[in-house]
Amino acid sequence: MMPEEKEWTEVEKRKFDDAMYEFGKEFSQIRKKYLPKKSVKQLVEYYYKHYKKSEDYKTWKKEGCEVLNNSGIPDFHNEVCEECQQPGDLVCCATCPAAYHPPCVPRRFRHKTLESPARPGDPDP
Repeated sequence: MMPEEKEWTEVEKRKFDDAMYEFGKEFSQIRKKYLPKKSVKQLVEYYYKHYKKSEDYKTWKKEGCEVLNNSGIPDFHNEVCEECQQPGDLVCCATCPAAYHPPCVPRRFRHKTLESPARPGDPDP
């Protein structure tokens, strides 16, 4: 059995789930802080082969996507609003590709602090 296929312990699975709430799919950060004995390849394989099929994943998608921010990670977020399907200045989810215009943010997310994306020429905060 290759090391990538080695069974994950319950402790490792819990750490992975916790890390998903903090870092989303930033596997190198997950490895650095939570699972240094796992390779990034092992983390990615676990995510796609096991985690995405789990109840933990469903919970993370539901709860984790409530953390909206202006992450600005290129090529990660949708380029159109999840609600109205139009492009524009979007607020991005910290844990999934969803993006919204501020007025289109679903009600269940509105209690979160939202920031509009910075525009060229805006002063630094």
